[in-house]
Amino acid sequence: MLLFEQIDKKRTVHLVANARDKATGADRMDFSPLTEGSPESLPASLTNTQNNIMPLIMWGRVELNSGIMDNIEMNGVKLLRAAACVTVKTAEASESNHLGDFVLEGISACNLATVGFLTPTPTVTAAPSATPAAGRPAGTTLADASKTWAEGPVPTLYVYERNCNTTDYMGVIIKGKYKGESGYYKVVMLDSKGTPYNIVRNHRYIITISDVTERGYSD
Repeated sequence: MLLFEQIDKKRTVHLVANARDKATGADRMDFSPLTEGSPESLPASLTNTQNNIMPLIMWGRVELNSGIMDNIEMNGVKLLRAAACVTVKTAEASESNHLGDFVLEGISACNLATVGFLTPTPTVTAAPSATPAAGRPAGTTLADASKTWAEGPVPTLYVYERNCNTTDYMGVIIKGKYKGESGYYKVVMLDSKGTPYNIVRNHRYIITISDVTERGYSD
C-alpha cells in the first residue's frame, strides 16, 4: 500500500518495484540521496549492483494531473526492468547435430557490468519506453565469469547494460557435458556485421545451441 498526502495540485510519482528486501525490510538500493525538495532528475542517478540484481528492480513514472485526492487510481503504469536477460537453450537433437551427446549444465558471463542505473535515460520527465533502443551503462567496472552463474537445462542469466565493440564485449560462458565430460564454451553474440551486440535493459537475448562436435575447454 502507498500512502500519499492529499494535494489538489499536479504531482509526479516515481515507482520503484522490488527495491526492498521482503524478509528484512531493508532497502536493496541506496535511496539516501532522495530528500525533501530533491529535483525530479535525482532518481536517474541511482544505481544497483550485480550481486543484488535479483529480484529485478523496476522503475516507472506517472503524472497525476489532478493531484492526489481520495480514491485516486494510477492505472496503466509501465514498469521497466533495469536489467537484460540472457537465455541459452539447445535445438532438438538429431544424428547430424550431435546434441544427443550433449547436456547443457549452466551459463555465466565474462566482462559483464557490475552496476546498473535505475532509469534508462538521464532524463526522467516521461514514462519509460517498453523497448529502449539503447543502453545506459553505469560505468566501466566489469566482472569475470566467476561472479555470476545460472544452472539448469535452460539457464537464464540477468545482467546490467553495457555497450560493446569488437575489442570490448560481454561473452557468455556455457558449461556443458559432451559424451560424459564437462567443458566450457565461450559465445559472443554478434549482429549481421560481426559486431558484438550492446546489452540493453528489458531485452531478452536467446542463444540456441544448434550443433556440438567436441568437448569444451576444461577451465
